[in-house]
Amino acid sequence: MLLRYFTREIAAASLLVLLALLALFGFFDLIRELDDLGKNGYRLTVMLAYVALLQPSHAYVLLPAAGLMGTLFALSRMSEQSEITVMRASGLSLARLAGYVAVAGLLIGAATVVMGELVAPWTEEAAKGLRLKATRSIVAREFRSGFWVKDDRSFVNIQDVTPDTELLNLRIYEFDAANRLLAVSRAGLIGPAIGLDPRYSTDLVAMAVVCIALAWLPTVDAPAPGSMPAAASAPTSASAAATDADADADGNDDTAAAATGALRRPATVRALGTVFVLAVLAAGLVSAQRNLDAWTPNPTKAYVLTLQQELRARPDVVLFDQHAPDQLLEPWFGEERRLSTLLKPTGLRPTLRSWQTELHVVDEAGRIRAAAVAGTPASSTAAPLCAPPGQPLRVRLDGAPLPLGTWTFQLNYLVNQPSSLTVAFGFGSTQVDVEQGIHQLFVQVDGNGDSVVLTPPPDDKGLCVTNLVVGRPTPV
Repeated sequence: MLLRYFTREIAAASLLVLLALLALFGFFDLIRELDDLGKNGYRLTVMLAYVALLQPSHAYVLLPAAGLMGTLFALSRMSEQSEITVMRASGLSLARLAGYVAVAGLLIGAATVVMGELVAPWTEEAAKGLRLKATRSIVAREFRSGFWVKDDRSFVNIQDVTPDTELLNLRIYEFDAANRLLAVSRAGLIGPAIGLDPRYSTDLVAMAVVCIALAWLPTVDAPAPGSMPAAASAPTSASAAATDADADADGNDDTAAAATGALRRPATVRALGTVFVLAVLAAGLVSAQRNLDAWTPNPTKAYVLTLQQELRARPDVVLFDQHAPDQLLEPWFGEERRLSTLLKPTGLRPTLRSWQTELHVVDEAGRIRAAAVAGTPASSTAAPLCAPPGQPLRVRLDGAPLPLGTWTFQLNYLVNQPSSLTVAFGFGSTQVDVEQGIHQLFVQVDGNGDSVVLTPPPDDKGLCVTNLVVGRPTPV
């Protein structure tokens, strides 16, 4: 009976808190969607349906917090009405009481799992589809460059999606009302791997300690198990009241001692609390030690020190502004992984640019080594491929189109005068300097596609290319 009663009270209070939180979040969703109301087919009924379909996803996130607040509310209400006092006087132990609350917590946890695994994914997908259809946003899946989504004046390109639901090489293009490009945002990796950083996991410890302390903290007027509460044993006759008054006049010390005893925790509770705190402390120490083991070797320091020595020994070397290896800095650091950022605190300013006449790279140990382009030659350049004076030259690549990434092009060229040359690959491009005559050049471009376009200046007298190879630079 008590188990059902506790479960019903806690579930009702948690449901009440959850509904209040959902109403608040739903109101925020409505405010956020008001800007798009009236666009294309996005009318009020569609907006309300969209917001309603989002609520299971909010419920999945809010259920644990609602369960905690609902449990505290239910226990506080029962304590205020002396229900817990009567139960304790009837022989209910703190361990049994905690067990009843734990059962209610397990039911809330099961509801959270069901909501997150079965309900929320379906409703969230339905909400997105409803909104895309109503706003007439365009979703394209068949392009060689990946997955494309159009939302109002923004275009989102996702190069690839891994089985772990990570988004790779994401770009967002934003346009104004005149269809002019305003901004381009890039992210190399978006996904659950970003949340695997263990530095913030100990934030849960403080909340766990507070919850356990609240669960085991006895009420001020809690009598010893088996005794009658003061309200139940209060005398009702006038003579009994007078007797109590006399007793109070003579026994203030006894009353104070009883009150102090009511506030005193049992030895078992103190022992369990001590064990729990020690366990949390031990777990925190183990977690900290594991992080220290991972951070203490600091391979980045050895990498930078070696690179400093190499640059001092070869001050005239030209390098690409390449990324540091993944084992030194995770991919989500983005542009912070480049050599220009790593070397900034050292004061060294090597020549970093997007083209080289002699290919050199920095290996995983920080050493500067000669390199070659490991890739596939373009068969169209087996014989010289020339363009008319001042005209661009398009070179088709063999095989499937290359995905979005940083690619290195090796090309042998012939020009009749010193000039500049723009190398474009997909939407990425870079400008290089070329010398008169026959020379070899290594160019690095961020882009994708199945062809590279070489554009000389308008006054150029001719451009010929042979033996073009695209791939990755590999130390030799």
